[in-house]
Amino acid sequence: MDNCGEMVALGVATLMGLQVTPSGAVGHHAVRVGKEIFVVGGMNGHDQIRTTWAFDPVKSTWLARAEWQNSRSFGVAAKHDGKMYVFGGIASDGNHSNQIDAYDPVTNKWSAIGMMPETMTRAAGVVWHGKMYLSGGYNGVTDNKSAGNSARLWEYDLANRKWKSLKAMTFPRHGHCMVPFQGRLWAVGGFLNTPGSLTSVESYDPVRNTWRNEHALPKARGFFAAAVVGGKLIAFGQLFEPAHPIEWTSAGWKDRASPDLPIRRFAYVQDGVSFLIFGGEEKGVPFQMYKP
Repeated sequence: MDNCGEMVALGVATLMGLQVTPSGAVGHHAVRVGKEIFVVGGMNGHDQIRTTWAFDPVKSTWLARAEWQNSRSFGVAAKHDGKMYVFGGIASDGNHSNQIDAYDPVTNKWSAIGMMPETMTRAAGVVWHGKMYLSGGYNGVTDNKSAGNSARLWEYDLANRKWKSLKAMTFPRHGHCMVPFQGRLWAVGGFLNTPGSLTSVESYDPVRNTWRNEHALPKARGFFAAAVVGGKLIAFGQLFEPAHPIEWTSAGWKDRASPDLPIRRFAYVQDGVSFLIFGGEEKGVPFQMYKP
């Protein structure tokens, strides 16, 4: 499936008679742990979603699991050692959080396991070589009005629960993506302190603790998705002018042949060359499968 012309959008999956993740959910998280995908947090209108939803992609069935009492929106979620972790986010009272929670599917229990060095929401993060890397985001003290974008890069040792501050990015940003690619961590797109999204792409060298600028996006994107598919770095999803997903090449980004996903602020899990998409705005359906 390396030929871009063969990449076509798939139809919306129909889950008739089943209650799925609340429609209109934004700022939520989706993480695959074992055979199940857990969709947690986020907002449905003005209501914080506390139910932990377990989705079986083989049977296309949903199961309501434990409530997440500390449910938050726009945090960073990741899998490690059979558990789901959520870092930071916006609490139900509107305040920014620096809390770290973990969900164990075996015991069906949530637990608070520690604190981040600073409050953070709308950041990007990924587990890479056994450690969690978190970049950018809002680092406000209380509500959104007091928040400012961060350029910080943090490393979190999941085994020893210790934090390390690394070289900061060139641009403070939130709503961006962080992807391991070609032995580096790539920070793609996002939003600046001022209104408007970024075309900036930069990559981090963990050995030298340095950043370098990469080819800029052809159009600014924020609250989208980026992932490596078939050895290629691609980006998709955007509310404004979402003509095509794009693919990084050594000569610059190029359009792929398939139509883009015309929503943003969705949760997603990669499934081979396809993606399982949950919620999003505007008019995002509760669940769909997408092949960029």
